[in-house]
Amino acid sequence: QAVTNLLRNSIQAIVAAGRMPGKGRIEVSATKTADGQLAIEIADNGVGIAIEDQARIFESQFSTKPSQE
Repeated sequence: QAVTNLLRNSIQAIVAAGRMPGKGRIEVSATKTADGQLAIEIADNGVGIAIEDQARIFESQFSTKPSQE
């Protein structure tokens, strides 16, 4: 569910940035950490996260969207 939510957020950020069709980019990578865990990274070229919101993005129920989707 978490990966699905991150991908959905990436798509919304690309749309919000007004990227031309075919110019949006989402990169997904997975690596095994030194202690054997799986690390998944998702990056996009969307609007980004405001500096003042970055400290709160992992708080439960935090959203920058007008309503919870």
